[in-house]
Amino acid sequence: MTGPSATTHTGLAAPDWHAHALRLHGLLVFGGLLRLSPLRELVALAQALSTRNARDAMQQYSALFGVLVNTAVTVGADALTHLTVEALAFDENALSRGESRTGAVRAAAISDLRTMQALLRAAPHLPQAVAELAALDQAPPWPVGGASSPVTDGGGVGHVHSMVAQFAQAPDWGALVDAVAAQYTAHGSGVFARYRAFRWAAGTLLPVEVPDVPPPASLVGYQQERALLRANTAQFVAGFRANNVLLYGDRGTGKSSSVKSLLWDRQGDWNRLRLVEVPKALLAEFPAVVAQLRERPQRFILFVDDLSFEEGETQYKEMKAVLEGGLEARPDNVVVYATSNRRHLVREQFTDRTAPGSGDVHAWDTVQEKLSFADRFGIAITFPTPDQAAYLAIVEGLAQQRGLAIEPAALRARAVEWAAWHNGRSGRAARQLVDFLEGELGLVELAGPPPA
Repeated sequence: MTGPSATTHTGLAAPDWHAHALRLHGLLVFGGLLRLSPLRELVALAQALSTRNARDAMQQYSALFGVLVNTAVTVGADALTHLTVEALAFDENALSRGESRTGAVRAAAISDLRTMQALLRAAPHLPQAVAELAALDQAPPWPVGGASSPVTDGGGVGHVHSMVAQFAQAPDWGALVDAVAAQYTAHGSGVFARYRAFRWAAGTLLPVEVPDVPPPASLVGYQQERALLRANTAQFVAGFRANNVLLYGDRGTGKSSSVKSLLWDRQGDWNRLRLVEVPKALLAEFPAVVAQLRERPQRFILFVDDLSFEEGETQYKEMKAVLEGGLEARPDNVVVYATSNRRHLVREQFTDRTAPGSGDVHAWDTVQEKLSFADRFGIAITFPTPDQAAYLAIVEGLAQQRGLAIEPAALRARAVEWAAWHNGRSGRAARQLVDFLEGELGLVELAGPPPA
C-alpha cells in the first residue's frame, strides 16, 4: 500500500502519494512549475503510485532518474532541490511580477513553498514505493546527489546557486518567501533572470545565448569617450535619470564594442542591466518593445547599431516618439543607445534648403524635422578616426594584451603597412592586424627553429 497507513521496510510511515499529487495540482502562485522538470516528473510519478499503475510508475521513475542523474548541482544541495529552486528562480508568477507581495499572494506563495518542500522530503521513499508496486526484488537506485558544480557567475546565474544553497539548508521553505521576492526584485524572472542580452525579432524578445561582450580592459583608446558612456550608464543602472546616447564616428572606431562592453560588469546595480538589440528595419515596433519592458526591475538599453536613414525612409518618425516627445512616456527603466556613421542620422540634400526651384513649400521645416531626430539623443559621443600616433598606440596596447613576442619597431612597421593595404587606420584595423600577427607568430612557434 501507499496510503497513510502503509509503512516502509524501515518501519516508518510511507508518504501519501495521492495527497501529494493533489496538493501539487493546487499550487496557487507557482503552478507554472508543474510544466517543468523536476516537478513535472515528480507529480506524474506520484499520480502513478496513487493509482497503483505499476507500468506508469516505472516509466515516470525512469524519466525522473534521468533528469536528476545528469544535473550538476551546487555544493550542499541534492539534484532534486537544485532543479526545483532553479525553476523557481526563473518562474514568471504573481510574486515575481510584484503585483502583490502582501496579503493573499504572499500567503499563497508560503503555502506553495511548503507543499513543494513536503514532496521533496518524501522523494527518497520513491524507490521503495516503486519496488513494492512493481514487485521488484530490490528498490531501484536513487540519485543522492549530482555532479558538483562550483558557485560561479560565468553564465550570469550565480545568484541562483546562492538561492539553491539557501533552500538546501532551510528547515521551512515558507519562511523564505521574502527572500524569493527579493531575488525577483534584484534579478528579475523568466528570461530576464537567465539572460542579459536579447534581440527583437518577429514581435518577440529572443535571448542571445552567447553574447559578444568584450571586456572593457580589452578596448584600447577612446578612454574619455567611453568614460562618458559609462558614467551615463552608471546613473541609469542606479535608478537615476539618464540620457539617450548617440555614438557616431567613422567605421571601425569601436562604437558598438563600447556599448556591448557595458554588460561585462555584473557587480551591484550593474547586474540589473540588460541589452536589447533592435534592427533598424523594425524601429516601427519600438512601442511594442517598450511595452514588454515597462515595470520590470531590470534596466534596459535598446541598442540600435549602424543607425542612419536614406532619403524616403521614415522609420525615424516612429522612433522619435519613443526617444522624446510622444504622448506615452518612455519608462524610466529604458534608454536608447545608437551608433551611426552620420552625425544627423538622416541624409540631407542641398535641395532640402530653401532655394529657387525647390518643390517643398516649407523646405526649412523639412530640414528641422530631420535635425530634431538627432537632437533627441541627450548625449552625442564622437569617435573620430585615429591619427597615426593614436592608431599605433592601439596596436601596441592590443599586442601587449595578447603577449605577442614582436619588436616594437617591427610592430609599428607592420601596423603602418596593414593600414595602407587594408582598412585604413581604425581600432578595428588594429584588432584585425593583431589577430593576424597572433596566428602568424603561433605558426612560427609551432614549426620550431629552422634546421641548422
